[in-house]
Amino acid sequence: NGRKLSPRDMIDQDRVLQLHRRSLMLMAALRLHAIERGTVPRSLNELVVLGYLESVPMDPFSEEPFRYRISDGELLVPPPSMISSTGSATPPGARPREIKPGQALFWSVGPDGVDDGGRTTPVRPGAARPGPDLVYEVPLPSRP
Repeated sequence: NGRKLSPRDMIDQDRVLQLHRRSLMLMAALRLHAIERGTVPRSLNELVVLGYLESVPMDPFSEEPFRYRISDGELLVPPPSMISSTGSATPPGARPREIKPGQALFWSVGPDGVDDGGRTTPVRPGAARPGPDLVYEVPLPSRP
């Protein structure tokens, strides 16, 4: 569009690209663990101990490890509607998402840098939005 990016915009874009790469890597390690062992790990450190990762990936928005939990069953809600500088917003009609017990979730604090406990509806790896936590749901292997 011909718009010049400010240094701040470039830093933000770099963090989003880091988020995409690191979340995909973490998702792959969690999925592989679940497929090979039949369950999700109790912690992200377990992925390191068992050799699925060299280290737990850092959240580029906090420079701390991604947050992680195994759900006891919960309802995650869409984030409040926000308009970013690119004009994107929480999609109209976004619905709460029921998370089943035993489902693994990990999250980034997101661009606002605040850990909201990973309570918003999950995003796809490679997706980002402004505002609260970016939550990722780890697809579990199908059971025969």
